[in-house]
Amino acid sequence: HGYDRPCDAEDGRTCRSLEAARLGRCASVLHVHRSADNVEYSRILSLPMSAGVLELHVPVDESYSRDALTGLLNRMAIEQIARQNLQLLRRLGQPCAVMLIDLDHFKQINDRHGHAAGDAYLEAVGAPLRQGTRNTDVVGRWGGDELLVLMPGTDRRGAPEKAMQLLQTLREVRID
Repeated sequence: HGYDRPCDAEDGRTCRSLEAARLGRCASVLHVHRSADNVEYSRILSLPMSAGVLELHVPVDESYSRDALTGLLNRMAIEQIARQNLQLLRRLGQPCAVMLIDLDHFKQINDRHGHAAGDAYLEAVGAPLRQGTRNTDVVGRWGGDELLVLMPGTDRRGAPEKAMQLLQTLREVRID
């Protein structure tokens, strides 16, 4: 953490570590670090000391950030990653497309066939969405039948094409 310059605090808020030092109170925040082939989660605990702040980075189990049915990121994790990515992309002047996918007739599946069938459907859409997106894309379950795809580097021309590809991928999902 560089105390000589602001960190990438979310939503323009003061960095939690700097705030902990100023107020003399402990602070905690979930931190997501994304590399080319992995996503690491940690809880950062900022403990004020007489000569600054001690930051403890505690690894968090991946199950904390994954949706149990789809295997995609859960809403908390995708919000965190989206905030960090969007701030960085804005600063770099890079485009980013955000796609919200609503699974049609999901309530009818639950009503007609039971919640186990709805769960099976959600499980079935997770893998094709992961496979149909790039490593740099971020895919998560936003709500009950809503999924969010964050596509860094994708502009207005590329987004509709990518949306149609994902739509076709989802149309091919079959459940017995």
